[in-house]
Amino acid sequence: MEGGLILLLIPLGAALLFLIVWAVLLNKLAQLSGQVNLTIGTLAAQYEQRLNLIPDTLRAAREAVQAQRDYLDKMLEVRKGMHPGVEPVDLGSIPPDYVPVAVASAAAAAGRQVSESNPAMNVEAYTELQRSMKDTEKDVTAARRFYWAAIAEYNTAVKSFPSSIVAAVHGYRALPTAKITKELETKPDYFGS
Repeated sequence: MEGGLILLLIPLGAALLFLIVWAVLLNKLAQLSGQVNLTIGTLAAQYEQRLNLIPDTLRAAREAVQAQRDYLDKMLEVRKGMHPGVEPVDLGSIPPDYVPVAVASAAAAAGRQVSESNPAMNVEAYTELQRSMKDTEKDVTAARRFYWAAIAEYNTAVKSFPSSIVAAVHGYRALPTAKITKELETKPDYFGS
């Protein structure tokens, strides 16, 4: 009787072990499939950010430079005609931001040496633009690497034994390596060459 029980337990144990291995492989395939979907979404989000963030940052940088240009143009207007023999400019008609420059210009025109405090060029906007572009491209590259790695790991699991049997039974197929549209993959030309 004990021999018959052992003969019965061996196939049951083998069947149980088979089901456990099957379930583990099926769960691994499902996990890898989910990871691929996650990386596709992350990569698409990075491409979308590249398409949206950089033009906004570029627009802000251009506006900052235009404001700086306007400021310098006004300073040039204030300085026009400021040389010896010309009546001093009425400082009451000059915006408060420009008074120090006008005073320094008038003093210089009168032959006095003054140190003028010119506003520093506003390069922060372009520095921010460069940083945003660099960081965004790094993020896109990293997302692309994660995507390729996830696809490779998933395809390896689908094609290797014994998970290839589980994959075939449950409809898991090897994935092509290009899921993102060419329009999103193409790096935009922000400066309109």
